[in-house]
Amino acid sequence: GEAILTPAQTDLFKKFTENMPELIAAVDMNHLVKIDNPIEHLKSLLNARSTNNIVNIDNITLPNVKDYESFKRDMFRDMQTDKKFEGLINDLGLYKLSGNGNLNKYRQRL
Repeated sequence: GEAILTPAQTDLFKKFTENMPELIAAVDMNHLVKIDNPIEHLKSLLNARSTNNIVNIDNITLPNVKDYESFKRDMFRDMQTDKKFEGLINDLGLYKLSGNGNLNKYRQRL
């Protein structure tokens, strides 16, 4: 558990520890999501889960879809394997939360 640092490393380590509160505040996302008891909230979401969800979106037609099951299977496979789709999801969610990828969602080529 012990180490020997050079004088330069010691100076860097001192600066690092002095800035630790700011670093912790920068990566702490608790202020973004206000949930009193996150575990209970997740359990309630699991219990509320239903396989009979109905989503109504106006003005969308899929004229080439004849078989729902094959469409669902192909769409699911594409979402798992398509790197462009993965990039879009990252740009819309993960990167936005971390402050990166400003407006990258508009650069996706689907």
